Amino acid sequence: MPQYAVRALTEFDGAANGDDTHTQESDQHSWDDIRPILAHARRLGIVTVFTETGTRADDEAQADLCFDVTREAITNAIRHGQNVVHISIAWNHSENGTVAVIIRNDGSPARKDARKDDGTGLVRLFHRVESASGIFEYGPNEDGEWVVEATIPSNGVNEKDHTA
Repeated sequence: MPQYAVRALTEFDGAANGDDTHTQESDQHSWDDIRPILAHARRLGIVTVFTETGTRADDEAQADLCFDVTREAITNAIRHGQNVVHISIAWNHSENGTVAVIIRNDGSPARKDARKDDGTGLVRLFHRVESASGIFEYGPNEDGEWVVEATIPSNGVNEKDHTA
């Protein structure tokens, strides 16, 4: 995928080179900010399916972290996935305010030996989700898809500290 395709994803919100850190509270993303990211992946010819179940929590920090996890997974699929044809994104909101984020793509990883300590974006997000008392996992599944999963509780996200 051309580098301009990934750059367009990160320029949406002023984030350079996939950096998902924020310096001001006003930099936080809302739930609906993901729409242009999805539209961009679709313009690249990737079948991009987004589903959302349940009721969104009124939690700006949770929405921001959900956005960052989703954007990073889509950016990585475009940047590192081989022959990505399909990306599916699910945001499943539970009654207790927790949101389960699941992003899958059918592209094989660029390297078969991808590890949890490769790159920086997913590692930063791992620490952000963990500091919010959530769960963050990623890697290939048994069907050969690349999967990023996060469980993000409401009101557990530190709104001031988005660095790891």
